[in-house]
Amino acid sequence: SGDPDHGTGGRLSWQGGNTVTLSGGARVWGPRLELWSDEARYEREGSRLVLNGGRPVLHKIEGEWTTALKADHIVATQEPRRIEATGTVHGWLIFKDPEKIEELTK
Repeated sequence: SGDPDHGTGGRLSWQGGNTVTLSGGARVWGPRLELWSDEARYEREGSRLVLNGGRPVLHKIEGEWTTALKADHIVATQEPRRIEATGTVHGWLIFKDPEKIEELTK
């Protein structure tokens, strides 16, 4: 729901209706997130976003918290709501309501 996110890259491919891959220099921007990576793959099952290559960057914008990070590999899932960055990771995390930190991290 809401305004759409937009993306660009060298190639867009999909497997059935379940997996979409943007490769050849992926860039996505919109109200929910921004990302840069050599390859961005979205898997509908599990609402999983996988960023590979070129030290991907993910900036999550909407929700109770916002973050921006750069890593060797990034995986974000909707359920459970989680972002996992591996390798050398740099970034930040800001909670909109610091009093809710303990509740949000459960």
